[in-house]
Amino acid sequence: MNLTVEQTDIIEYDGDSVINAVAGSGKTFTLVEKVKRHPDRKFLYVVYNRPAKNEAIRKFLSAGISNARIETAHSLAYREMDVRNRYTLSESGNLKAYDIVKLCNIRPKQANPVYHLILARHVQKLLTLYCNSDEQKLAGIDYLATICDVKAADFVRNHYDKIYGHARDILTRMYTSKVPIIHDAYLKFWQLTDPVLPYSDVLFDEGQDASPVMLDVFLKQDVRKCIVGDRHQQIYRFRSAVNSLDKVDFQRFNLSTSFRFPQEIADLAMKTLRLKKRLGLLEEEPDIKGVGICDELDSYAVLARSNLKLLDRAIEVVINGTKRIHFEGDLNSYAYASEGGSLYDILYLRLCQPQKIRDEFVRSFASFSALQDYISQAEDNELSLMVEIVNKYGSSLWDYMRLLKECQVPKESADVIFSTVHKAKGAEYDQVEVCQGFITGDKINSILATSKFNKEKNLDLEALAEEVNILYVCITRTKNDLLMDFDVETGNTGNSQTFDGLPVGNDTLHEKVRLGGVF
Repeated sequence: MNLTVEQTDIIEYDGDSVINAVAGSGKTFTLVEKVKRHPDRKFLYVVYNRPAKNEAIRKFLSAGISNARIETAHSLAYREMDVRNRYTLSESGNLKAYDIVKLCNIRPKQANPVYHLILARHVQKLLTLYCNSDEQKLAGIDYLATICDVKAADFVRNHYDKIYGHARDILTRMYTSKVPIIHDAYLKFWQLTDPVLPYSDVLFDEGQDASPVMLDVFLKQDVRKCIVGDRHQQIYRFRSAVNSLDKVDFQRFNLSTSFRFPQEIADLAMKTLRLKKRLGLLEEEPDIKGVGICDELDSYAVLARSNLKLLDRAIEVVINGTKRIHFEGDLNSYAYASEGGSLYDILYLRLCQPQKIRDEFVRSFASFSALQDYISQAEDNELSLMVEIVNKYGSSLWDYMRLLKECQVPKESADVIFSTVHKAKGAEYDQVEVCQGFITGDKINSILATSKFNKEKNLDLEALAEEVNILYVCITRTKNDLLMDFDVETGNTGNSQTFDGLPVGNDTLHEKVRLGGVF
């Protein structure tokens, strides 16, 4: 592969740098070439998650590189904090709200039967916020400022001291090994030690969704530093991630040529990003060159903004005759919440059959309305989406989920792959179908107009910009063809649009799609 001018400039530069790399621009290839130039140095490459780590290890080893170590932030902290010998890791690696109820012996109140669950949920969220922050002290976190819902904000104001007290108690007990530790906690404890990493160069990937706790460790290193990412792929603000690309004063570089998709897709991606102008949050005109050439039609993915939209489309597809499907992250990941409760448990609660509920957390609600009250006061968006699914399908949910399970096959054997955008982050497919439910220009206009007459609720422009990013990430997963039935600017629906890299007159894709039962 010949190097572009942009790649050559990055490889030859030898100081602290920031690389804004558009989707499919070969960022890992560029970093591999940069490391190869300096075989006498020790490099650390920090990646976002385990799949990214495994993929990077494969690419570095295939290039014959032996002077680079690839780690996630948690894998680094796990070793440095000697978690295996010093602590007992919690069974799930996380702390659920009902675990906090039991750890802190929180009791329900007669006036509010779900009080203990709401309080525990806020303690859980505060712990997550602190452990992912660069703050030294728990008191440095202004948790109330992160709450949007009016009912939730009132609850936090009324129980502020208890929320912080329980969170502080849990952190102390974890640090002293009196209760099992969670992944985010040992990462935080490691950051508080001000670690010095024994490397000459540190490369930090996915910088647009950086964890502030790891970014703090990274920036304190007295070595050559390089942050890589795509500012328009920031989609994890709900996990307190920050866009580190715009927070450092390093030499700036761009990788603006995508080798994944053709110019037609690049033009649509730029059209999407320009929606941020309506929010006043597009600092510079997007520049994406699409030079990808792909005539393969092997993988077909359906991508959705939410689990509900994805399940809607999957049910429609299998009913229409497609028998081999695959869900990124496995179908169970769409049926179970991080708290442990499932769609089925919530359905049993809605049907007033508590004896059939398996999960202790869901079983603790006296009624379905109590669960809905909890969701409002605890601002639990994950459970809110699950309730939405249960409300739509009702008892039919069992039959539909059973049908989807029967059609499940390994990814390489599937006719259609289903995924939310967040689960598809970093993936690419020959063909992508985009479900409805994403932000569009008309939705932005409507929200902005409504906010002028609603002075009580603060409008989160950054959250709206992230919705644009999510659509951009969705569009740029394709290598070849993209099918959507809405316009990104007007939101008009009903007329299918096909953006493809095939020669004019080649209808192979569309025939294959129809035969596969997608339409």
